[in-house]
Amino acid sequence: MEDFNVNENFEIDELMKTILNNPNISFFIVRIPEHPIHIELHNNKERFEEVSSDLNKLENVTFIDYGLHEMENSFFRDFNHLSKDGMNYFTEILYNENRQFFNNPIK
Repeated sequence: MEDFNVNENFEIDELMKTILNNPNISFFIVRIPEHPIHIELHNNKERFEEVSSDLNKLENVTFIDYGLHEMENSFFRDFNHLSKDGMNYFTEILYNENRQFFNNPIK
């Protein structure tokens, strides 16, 4: 059987490549709320801090972190996804707290 290598950074690598290859496009990247149990189970704080630091260095990226935003359990479909009610609730928060981006996007 052949060796099979998985690039654990594939998604992040592709995101960074897309951003760097498109310097004239503004990217608005949001980390949505995560259930506390999901955060505890995956324990990826160091990797998250590394990636968010890299994103924040880029001039054409606005990165907003709502990962630790507290929400009721009913707003989660499971530990990794928002429910329909959670999605609607969070969308309202996201829009209201970031109107300047939605109303006047960076060119």
